[in-house]
Amino acid sequence: MLVRSHRWRTVPRFAALVDVSEEGTADFAQTIVHTSEYFALGCRGELDVIYSAGSADSREQTERLGSLERLAREYHVEPGHVHVLQGSPNEALPEFVAQQNFDAIALGARTHRSAIASVHGTLTSRIADTVDCDLILVPSNNQLRLAEEDSSIAHDCAIGAD
Repeated sequence: MLVRSHRWRTVPRFAALVDVSEEGTADFAQTIVHTSEYFALGCRGELDVIYSAGSADSREQTERLGSLERLAREYHVEPGHVHVLQGSPNEALPEFVAQQNFDAIALGARTHRSAIASVHGTLTSRIADTVDCDLILVPSNNQLRLAEEDSSIAHDCAIGAD
């Protein structure tokens, strides 16, 4: 979690930035919304789910919107709190979230490297530079597996060094 120096509202506003454009991202989007829901419920706050549609043909767009609607229903996110932005995520998302004044935003920190520094130059870093709210960086399941493997290797090396 990246924390900024501001106080949250009495009823904090959380946002989950998701990508439902690829078949392999459904689990990752669900993890991001689940993390956001956990914070929102725990803090008695509000949750918005945001997706930037980008470019797609009408069939793909219909499938993506269906995935987004199912995800929102599963986590009881009201239709008025689901936002579908048009345009490139790199352009549309930072502008939109900066205008909304969320208290915290959960988004994927997808990378093939386990270090937090690897988000530099990504959509995540662009949003971090644009908004003045806390960021909850959610690793993918693959990243968690890699981190566990790195930890296991480091542990084995430490034992071997004794």
